[in-house]
Amino acid sequence: MKIRPIEKNDKKTVKIKLLLLLILIIVGFFIPVFIKKPTEENLKKNGEVFGEAISITPIINFKELEKQGNQLKEQILGETAAFVSQTASSAGNTVSSFIYDSTIKPIMDQIQKLPKNQQEKVKKQICK
Repeated sequence: MKIRPIEKNDKKTVKIKLLLLLILIIVGFFIPVFIKKPTEENLKKNGEVFGEAISITPIINFKELEKQGNQLKEQILGETAAFVSQTASSAGNTVSSFIYDSTIKPIMDQIQKLPKNQQEKVKKQICK
């Protein structure tokens, strides 16, 4: 029994989709060429609009914004590091309890079942 595809893919629709995708990629590469990024010089320059002199001042102080961003980054990194160390410590405690419960406890239970003189011999061998 052959499995039929849910949707027939015509070569024509595939070509159209690929063409649209290619056009979007090309437009994405060329948009930065046509858009000029503002610089500090451009923001502080005086310009004329309709013959009238105006002064353009930056609404946002980029250096202050960068400083606040760095402070936020440091705060997030500090909190993340604290969380990771706390989680690692908790995981270490959990692993050590699991190891104790699954390995050492059964051995100790077996030693407790031995007669007293054999328990003493085992204790001497362990303490060596």
